[in-house]
Amino acid sequence: MIKAKAQYEYILFSANYLPSRFCKIPGILIDSKPKWTSHLENLGKKVASGASVLFKLQPFADVRLLRIVYFSLVYSHLIYGILNWATANWSSIADLAKLNNRAIRSLLKVNRRERIPLRDLFHSARILQIKDIYNYELTKHLYKIHHNIFSDYIINGF
Repeated sequence: MIKAKAQYEYILFSANYLPSRFCKIPGILIDSKPKWTSHLENLGKKVASGASVLFKLQPFADVRLLRIVYFSLVYSHLIYGILNWATANWSSIADLAKLNNRAIRSLLKVNRRERIPLRDLFHSARILQIKDIYNYELTKHLYKIHHNIFSDYIINGF
């Protein structure tokens, strides 16, 4: 049996700590100052990449295929750890929301100059906005807490 070497990285959470270091947990970057800026910047790059792929696929794919690509390349990144990073200041998340809006416009093949309310675009695509994704995931989590529905990993891990 091979035992993996445990790797730990310690971060000092303090307002007086000057170096802006971060710890990378699989899929999540945690700053030394818990503002989620490093994670949101990294997430923004992933969402922008997914939005770019959607834009480039527009002429060749129908909306059904673009929707599959959206859920694979954009939504999967947005949903991961959202209960943590979505508690950041909304001004930090606004850029991410703009990138998500761009992805939805590409998915529906809507020109940027067309003045269609975003709520209508998301509704017609049957996709949730970032705030709504957060509320949905929070509701699911609270339901699991209320009804004691957790995996064995969570129960035995703590």
